[in-house]
Amino acid sequence: MFWVTGIAAILTVGIGLGRLSVSPATEQPSSSTPMTVAKTNTALAVSVTQHLSRTETLLTSLRTDPTGNADFTHEARDLLVSTRLMIDSRATADPKLRGLLNDLEFILVQIVQLDASRRKEELELITDGLEQRQLLPRIRTAIPAGPIAT
Repeated sequence: MFWVTGIAAILTVGIGLGRLSVSPATEQPSSSTPMTVAKTNTALAVSVTQHLSRTETLLTSLRTDPTGNADFTHEARDLLVSTRLMIDSRATADPKLRGLLNDLEFILVQIVQLDASRRKEELELITDGLEQRQLLPRIRTAIPAGPIAT
């Protein structure tokens, strides 16, 4: 019993000295932290705006001339990859933006998978989906007017 009490006392003294020897971590505000967050948000806002602008251009041209000879699949594939990355990004926390990106992903997948033999019918179905989801007005609402402050 004597040994157990001695070992417990030594451990207690050791832990106490260890805690006293380490100075408490005073968190000094870093001047770069707010700027990093602001730059990340600005970079994300610029990226989302550019992406939505490109997507709006593609979908508008698809809607205005669905039977045209333009090949939308290559541009849609690039936009689909960007859309998926933005959906997976932790920085995209806005539920409205996330919902818009999910709807965009759905439409872009349909465009990428267009069948050449049924192109006209499938394009009409895609444009009907654009109308039903009101995707173009939602994109136009999400794009800010004027230049983005940097």
